[in-house]
Amino acid sequence: MRPFVRKYRVQNEDPTEYANFEWLAGTMGELDRRAGASDFDEGMFAIQLDERIATYQDRLRLERALRQVTLADTD
Repeated sequence: MRPFVRKYRVQNEDPTEYANFEWLAGTMGELDRRAGASDFDEGMFAIQLDERIATYQDRLRLERALRQVTLADTD
């Protein structure tokens, strides 16, 4: 969210905009470090995000295709 926050801070001329989200992200990062979790990797997230989007698009196409199937009347 860093690019989003920077953009809106500039647009709204408010350097404190979304400060609470930054605090939350920092707090969650600290908890992750204490738990031994790896650091967040923005580049890896972007790759995973593209894969997730593709997966959900495939699922959506399948669901749409299934809705177009007409079942034969067995009476």
